[in-house]
Amino acid sequence: MQQYIWGTCQTKKYSILEVSQSQNQIVIRPIGTKTHLTLHKLDVKKETDQYWIVKYQNSPLKLYKNSYAPISFSWNSSAIRGVWSDLIVDVARKSGFLNPEKHATSSQGLLVKCVNTMGYDIGTTRIELNHSSIKAKYLKQADKIAELDLKNTKFMVRIILSTPDNEYKNKSDCSFETNLGKLFIVNEEVPVIRIKRS
Repeated sequence: MQQYIWGTCQTKKYSILEVSQSQNQIVIRPIGTKTHLTLHKLDVKKETDQYWIVKYQNSPLKLYKNSYAPISFSWNSSAIRGVWSDLIVDVARKSGFLNPEKHATSSQGLLVKCVNTMGYDIGTTRIELNHSSIKAKYLKQADKIAELDLKNTKFMVRIILSTPDNEYKNKSDCSFETNLGKLFIVNEEVPVIRIKRS
């Protein structure tokens, strides 16, 4: 089931992010783009007070609890289409994906604890409101999970995951609970640079 994060700009409602959840993953897609972020809960094979042993890209990996979460993330975007990884295609094929080549151009990583803000800073994505943002299928009240106030039609959002062991404590415009923790969507205005011609 898809849920949506809305934005309000000059009293008009827009759908800006689509969120899909399953037991072990969350997919966030900016409306009107082919970009998406996927958070994956890693398979924990062993846990101690100091670390987890997880399965990551078909290999065991030790993650220390003071630095990492047992969660990986991947960005899939047309902006990184020049990056190709046979290893990622092989992992996607072994995982049973129907189109494993689609995953070859994603950027993957592990969630690292933030130093100053706490929480896990997953990254930012640029959003531009467009005709897709106002489609009725994205603007059903029952599917809305959060809402942001927007000053412009072009902006950046920072995505931060907060977990019980690493809580995000800064102010945020928007947050919602997921099966992996609480997600915070922080509106970061894009500075407008005006060039004065003489």
